[in-house]
Amino acid sequence: MLTYLTIAVIVLLCAASARGHFLFVHVLEGDHSRIELHFAESAWDFSASDRMVGLVADARSWAPQHGSLSFERRPYAMVAELPEGGSTACATFTYGIMRRGGHFLLEYHAKGVSGIEAASAPTALRAEIVAVRRGDALELTVLFDGQPAANAEIVVPDPIAGSRTTTTDDQGRLTIPVPATPVYSFRAMVAEATHGTHDGTEYDEARHYTTLTVHEDPALGGRGSDRLAAAVLADALHASPAFPFAADGWSADVSGQIDGNRVGGLLTSAQGETGVGLGSVAPDDVVNALRMIIGLGYRSHASGSTIGFASHRAAGASARIAIPDAGIELHVQDRRVRSVRYSGGDSETRIDVAGWQEVGPSTVVPSRLIKTEFGPDASIRSVTIIEPTYDRTDAGVVPTAFRGTRIEDASTETALTLRVANARALEPAAR
Repeated sequence: MLTYLTIAVIVLLCAASARGHFLFVHVLEGDHSRIELHFAESAWDFSASDRMVGLVADARSWAPQHGSLSFERRPYAMVAELPEGGSTACATFTYGIMRRGGHFLLEYHAKGVSGIEAASAPTALRAEIVAVRRGDALELTVLFDGQPAANAEIVVPDPIAGSRTTTTDDQGRLTIPVPATPVYSFRAMVAEATHGTHDGTEYDEARHYTTLTVHEDPALGGRGSDRLAAAVLADALHASPAFPFAADGWSADVSGQIDGNRVGGLLTSAQGETGVGLGSVAPDDVVNALRMIIGLGYRSHASGSTIGFASHRAAGASARIAIPDAGIELHVQDRRVRSVRYSGGDSETRIDVAGWQEVGPSTVVPSRLIKTEFGPDASIRSVTIIEPTYDRTDAGVVPTAFRGTRIEDASTETALTLRVANARALEPAAR
């Protein structure tokens, strides 16, 4: 029973609707410096298959002031050496004819920069996005053949949906707040009325899709960290906030019932560790649910530990990010942490998000969590399904209750109901 349940959960979590793919350039300074070229759904995801990597194998690529770039095909991306002192890389390729409501030529253009300052200067791309920081605002301009593209479609980051689509003004401009995450990206489309022939097919329009991808912090993670992996993880932690005190330490009063036994006490967290004092029954399932919701066990490692991609990185739309010293591996997709695996000794715990809910105008939180405990032979010891509820307070969004069921075999189920009250940040001396 547990095996079939777990398989069903995995299928549910992996299912995704097909979306468009675009060209993205990542310029990565620091440890493991390099340039990566991806054909992907967003800058936070990657080439989903070997075919997607192969589509951009012949892309024309260059670094301004450094000349042409030579890329090597890897299982997960096209990769080039970052020239010394380089902070910008460009790429372009022709996809071919698309047949949707007529025939049009599909062209892709991409620019990647290390540091937003490098995004202010135009390059030789036919279609590109220029970004200039003005205080807390970012002024974006879409250019085509060096001229502003009025009313151009442009996609910018969004804390709820991951991204949102809008248009530039009659000067080709759009002003937005500066994104707070260490990696962010913009995408624009400019339609060109032009007649031509490609591979024997005539067309009367060319659609130019262009992206700008920015990496802000070359020192993410601890020594030896992969900047791309660390940036994707840091972005996911920022883009899915679920508890305001996670970084500083917090405490809350907890009471309820577990398998008919009344429990109650103080639940505390400081520097990423959780302490529980809840009578005779310690609700490990709740502790693990909180780990998933607010990042306990990995949020505290996100800045000081070595962060990288899980071994044998391969093509895939999502990323599997490892914090080896802590025995943690995370699955990140669409700017959210989808699952966390904790390994230690001869056991392993995996927590998957099986549902999300929007709380207020800017926060998405897990609405359903599934925790699976594995034994030393990879057998399933138990599965716990937990449904948290939340409230928006002056301090932010906090969990208010947990309802769940723990299943150990086909005939054993344990009910769990806990209420959370008085969630508060710890005083500095208690952290």
